[in-house]
Amino acid sequence: MAKLTDSQLIVLSKAVAREDGAAVVPPKLNKAAAAKIGSSLIGRKLMREIRSRPGMPIWRADENGLLGLPLLELLQELADMSPRLEKPATSREQ
Repeated sequence: MAKLTDSQLIVLSKAVAREDGAAVVPPKLNKAAAAKIGSSLIGRKLMREIRSRPGMPIWRADENGLLGLPLLELLQELADMSPRLEKPATSREQ
């Protein structure tokens, strides 16, 4: 799999930090670039597009309403596990 761009990593890391796992369009990002990032993350099956719920950031709008991009459940589970995986190394007792 190809590496993720800095913008894709920023979107994913901010989504992981949110309780609902929803992606937020980075400030100063134009609509075309946001659409490219969103479709890329959907294409890689890292996120999916759903109807936006109250309180969820809106990624884009179409003729049927507002759409958000939440993380897939697997990524959310990995994010929940990450604090447990980052235990500091302990020194051996001598």
